[in-house]
Amino acid sequence: MAFCISIFVGFHDSGVAFARDSEVLLALNAERIFRRKHMRATWEEIEQLLSIGLRGTNTRISDVDTLYVAQWGCQKSRFVKVLGRRFAPVWTSHHANHVGWASSLGWNEGLAICADGGSENGCSGIYRFSNGSYEPIVDLDRTILTGRFYGAITQAIFQSEHQESHVHLPGKTMGLSAFGRFDNGIASVLREHESYFANLHLDMNSELTNMLALESSFDEFDWKRWNLAHTAQKVWEDRWLEELRKLNAEGEKAIFSGGCALNVQLNERIFSEEVFADVFIPPAPGDDGQAIGALVHQTHAKCPSPFLGRTWGDAEEMPSRAIEDLVNGKIVFWFDGRSEVGPRALGHRSILAPATSVACRRKLNEQVKGREWYRPVAPIVPAECASDWFELAKPSPWMARAVKATQRTIDRAPAAVHVDGTSRVQTLTEGDNPILHRLLTEYGEATGIPILLNTSMNRPGEPICDSPKDAALTFQSTSADVLYVCGERYTQDHA
Repeated sequence: MAFCISIFVGFHDSGVAFARDSEVLLALNAERIFRRKHMRATWEEIEQLLSIGLRGTNTRISDVDTLYVAQWGCQKSRFVKVLGRRFAPVWTSHHANHVGWASSLGWNEGLAICADGGSENGCSGIYRFSNGSYEPIVDLDRTILTGRFYGAITQAIFQSEHQESHVHLPGKTMGLSAFGRFDNGIASVLREHESYFANLHLDMNSELTNMLALESSFDEFDWKRWNLAHTAQKVWEDRWLEELRKLNAEGEKAIFSGGCALNVQLNERIFSEEVFADVFIPPAPGDDGQAIGALVHQTHAKCPSPFLGRTWGDAEEMPSRAIEDLVNGKIVFWFDGRSEVGPRALGHRSILAPATSVACRRKLNEQVKGREWYRPVAPIVPAECASDWFELAKPSPWMARAVKATQRTIDRAPAAVHVDGTSRVQTLTEGDNPILHRLLTEYGEATGIPILLNTSMNRPGEPICDSPKDAALTFQSTSADVLYVCGERYTQDHA
């Protein structure tokens, strides 16, 4: 039986993954274990992750057949010492690791689009893959179709330093963009100075704010910043669609990965305008999916679901009081099964709340999560009735798209709808998660609305909870009402 380990150190979102006989068994993101969001792990911390993973897979370091190590963020060498054992590693490349998830789909050929902020392979490119090999066909590094452009815009809006702008804050820019209007003057500046905005700005460069006529300090009610976010998003999307249409690929399948594939508005344009016959976006398209992507690409390992983290057990049945709690408007911490990989909670480390009340969403955002008022909260809905509530022809199991809500949803579940009329919806089948699916179904029978708000179980600056201890500590630091851990119910007095 072949046993393989994959390591990604990088510059943020370090992690490791394990596979046996061409199946990914376990993936551990450093931030979840060490509780530092988007962290770059030291080698000692990587070894701690590997020790946890080896125990979890009942394996010894002497049983490992192959060690894969990502080049990005590491000094390549002929040999690497891990937990006292000397390996001749297989060095993996950044873009292949991002788009390597395609190997798990059974697609023999297609297109692979990788777009992020930088690596030993550059930033963005389009590849043609066939039977696991990738041939570059378009280099996008000298365009605005990279994470560097979006990072520079984020840097100008929030007056933040480079790493924070590119790693921590792009989601805030995306949320803010819905409040703005298209500004032709801003669009002209962006188009005229494309190369400038597509460069790295390693400090809080005042030229960015001067060029865009912004106040030098961030104000979340500054309409110019709203318009900049909206206009930059629209210019970026339009350029992406223009470039992708050049491929004349309507009949082809494509995978889209890299940090830019976390932009749900861009993703929805790619889906809804049918640029490709089919599109796959991994559940962890950012660097937190690098270790898994390397295994899938190198070994053609199966990766059946995003629930590849640690577990402390599964609820045996749906707790009956959970329906009562949600019907009564309570905010519920929901911890069950194996933790998700990727940046979005998908029903295993989630905070759930009714979607009927905008006031409840405000409490969830501002008091429980400690997030800004302008950020949307995603809904979760049973897949079999999703099209009744959202303009969605295909499943969206990993919150990868910002789809239009129907008028029915706007009227009856307004907390699930962003100001632009979209929702970053998650569809759930009974096979995905039988207990949570039953919870949604019975809640829908009780209220007529089978939709709940679903956001990640964490506070500002913190990673998603991994263990029951993390869940209890986070729960107690908030004004949430109830915590369920593998079906057991706790209140603030007894967590």
